[in-house]
Amino acid sequence: PARTLGNLATNDACRAEIVREGAVPHLIELLKSGAEHEKTNALRAIGNLSTDDSYRAKIAREGAVKVLVQLVQDGTAEQKRLAAYALARLSNIHTICAEVVRSGAVPPLVALLQSGTDDQKTNAVRAIGNLATNDAHRVEITRAGAVPLLIGLTSSGNDEQKACATKALSHLDTGCCCIH
Repeated sequence: PARTLGNLATNDACRAEIVREGAVPHLIELLKSGAEHEKTNALRAIGNLSTDDSYRAKIAREGAVKVLVQLVQDGTAEQKRLAAYALARLSNIHTICAEVVRSGAVPPLVALLQSGTDDQKTNAVRAIGNLATNDAHRVEITRAGAVPLLIGLTSSGNDEQKACATKALSHLDTGCCCIH
């Protein structure tokens, strides 16, 4: 079922129906205790559902953030990629950013910047860029060692990574004395 929901969640009308019918808590439960393939499929569905602000808020309220952080840290390679993607999408909302940071997302996202696959790095740099828009999170991002890795991505990353790393660095430079 999670695989089907993930596929259906690429359509606006289907996303609305999935959320309205109460599938989000079930998907989060699969993230917590499902088999590996179920976790991966549930991550895909959560990522696809997190395209709309109201769905993002619902996903966060249902407790997804802590589970996503855990999967960024300890999941399979594909789970790390998908969980970082979902965190990047969720962190587009400033009120969710604080929960993402409180849940310990910064160190595992920085770890993906350092040693992740290309797709993992892209999703991690997107998430860090979103988190860096908040004054309170800039110091934590800097202390976690993100700055040298972001600088490295501006020259060695793919085009999207370069753009996202540049954006993240510009956010970190705004009001943060840590990188001057």
